[in-house]
Amino acid sequence: MTVLERGRLDEDRAKPRTAGELVRSAHLQRWEQVRPAPGRCLVTAGRDQRLAVGVPMLLTALFVQTWFRPGRFLASGDRGPFVVGLDGITRIWGYGLTGTGSTAPESPLLLDRLVHDLVLGIGGSSTLAERSVTTLVGAAAAGATAWLACTVVRRWQAAAAAGLVAVLNPFHIFTLPNLLPMVAIAACATAAGTGVRAWQRRPVHPAAAALLAVAAAPLARNPPLLVLFAAVVGVSLLAAHRSGFRHVLRTMCWFGAGSLSWLVPVALHYLSGTPGLAVTATTDVGDWAWTHRNSQFPNVVSLVAAWAWGDPDTNPASATLSGAGWWPLRFALPMLALSAVLVSTRRRLAAALVAFTAVLLVFSVGFVAPFESLNRFLTDVIPGWWLFREPMTKFGVLIVPAYAVLVALTVDGLAQWRTWRLGGARAATYGATLLGLAAVAFAHPMWLGTVVPGERAYLPPGRSAIPAEWYRIADWLDRAPGTGSVLVLPLSEYYQRGTEWGYYGVDDLVDRLVDRPALFQLPGGYYAAAGAVPGLLQATEDAVLSGNGPAADRLLDALGVRYVLVRTDLELGWGTNRTFADGHALAAAARGLGPLEECAAFDHAAVFVHDGGARITAATEWVDAVAAPVPRPGEP
Repeated sequence: MTVLERGRLDEDRAKPRTAGELVRSAHLQRWEQVRPAPGRCLVTAGRDQRLAVGVPMLLTALFVQTWFRPGRFLASGDRGPFVVGLDGITRIWGYGLTGTGSTAPESPLLLDRLVHDLVLGIGGSSTLAERSVTTLVGAAAAGATAWLACTVVRRWQAAAAAGLVAVLNPFHIFTLPNLLPMVAIAACATAAGTGVRAWQRRPVHPAAAALLAVAAAPLARNPPLLVLFAAVVGVSLLAAHRSGFRHVLRTMCWFGAGSLSWLVPVALHYLSGTPGLAVTATTDVGDWAWTHRNSQFPNVVSLVAAWAWGDPDTNPASATLSGAGWWPLRFALPMLALSAVLVSTRRRLAAALVAFTAVLLVFSVGFVAPFESLNRFLTDVIPGWWLFREPMTKFGVLIVPAYAVLVALTVDGLAQWRTWRLGGARAATYGATLLGLAAVAFAHPMWLGTVVPGERAYLPPGRSAIPAEWYRIADWLDRAPGTGSVLVLPLSEYYQRGTEWGYYGVDDLVDRLVDRPALFQLPGGYYAAAGAVPGLLQATEDAVLSGNGPAADRLLDALGVRYVLVRTDLELGWGTNRTFADGHALAAAARGLGPLEECAAFDHAAVFVHDGGARITAATEWVDAVAAPVPRPGEP
């Protein structure tokens, strides 16, 4: 048999003979015609990529506006009113962590403070600055996830769907108003997108690494999220080796340069022994097992595994979604993501991504069956695993973009099915559309604004306005003569407190408003004041209440206190077993105390001066010293 005859025989054998082989051959021929060139980003056209990123960013920016009300802050729980300034941004010593002075790098908040001062500089207000920052963060999370999805899909619509999923999902319903999870999603998606492009030999310009480093700065204030981001960056650098060692080195240099503004202060903060600080974070995950009470596997898969989920007072939106009419829709998003394994043209990638997501879901269950034993083992064996003591809020920042990319693969695969005119493509498309609509409907608090609590039976609303009186108090203290700190009484036994003007959350208002160093307490957080300072503060309050003037005089001198601010706007009724002193009783006791003299009275506080015995007796001198206060920027 000649070579030509043997070749013809091989061709005849290779021809499809059965109907199934004919269909499979037709599919392969179509895929050969449309598949992208190897090593290239699938959404390659500049216009398509701009649409893929820009559309979800624009839509996100629009529905974020529904979270706000004119003149009010998104302030509740761990998020205080957005009142910041550039004062102290270059110092490593601050008062924000404990209220008593310690290494407390503020540089990770540089972007917030720059936007705040920029908005105020053009005539805006602090509430407008908060709206601007929140819009930027939400749009960045959507755009970064869409940019990541562009590396694995062909159609910009699929990548845009991924960007919307990154924000329109139940995970944010219980994490807002805390923006750090959105920042983490944006940072991790950007790092992953950079790594995938490097793997495809389409490296992004190394200068983009500097921008990523600046944007990720807020994560320095949350060690668990910073660890997850560092892990994603490490994997991305490993993937970048396909672009050459020189490119990896340049990328690392650019990233290092961009992170110097926050990495150096944070490193000094942690590596110098945290002077002034005692780490009081609970490292026993068992003590946090109560936060896992809703972490059953179905809840984790549907991104609703929050300890407060379903509580009508803490999170009214989740209570609505827990109703019988909404509850079945919670599985729409995971079902749409899982469909990528069935319909995507990149099934191996989809299967790998599903496996990766499944591992994260198992970790997120925490100390709940059926994976309690595994997670307890990881906690006991792996050093630092206690950082993920509330796992859903941490691993969720990786699960959300993974779901988003899987949804993009599903949408892209269904579109390809319709292009190939495969049987069942129309029915599959209709089914996926229904799942998508159900997922968007389930996340309706995100685009209707009800994600921020309104009137509640027990706690105040999630939006609050700082009374104008507090701006006048802050201006008075900053303009008052003499140096020294201001002591804020009554001391708190927990870092969150409520006020008579409709706010319940982290109690650092005086530190946010006043430039003069303020001494106060924020117990119950990651840190506490080290040394004798907490005891001195408590002894001072006790001396004032008991009328012990000489003891109060010595203690105030030891603390370097010039002014004592007694708050009378705190509400004792919010919270269980609250034991802090009554502000009105403290003010009355301070008025009869020798070392203190009342020098200003406001609706929400009384101010007393302490000068070691050389007190000013003429009230007119005080009036002249602080007359005609200049309104502070952003004052309503």
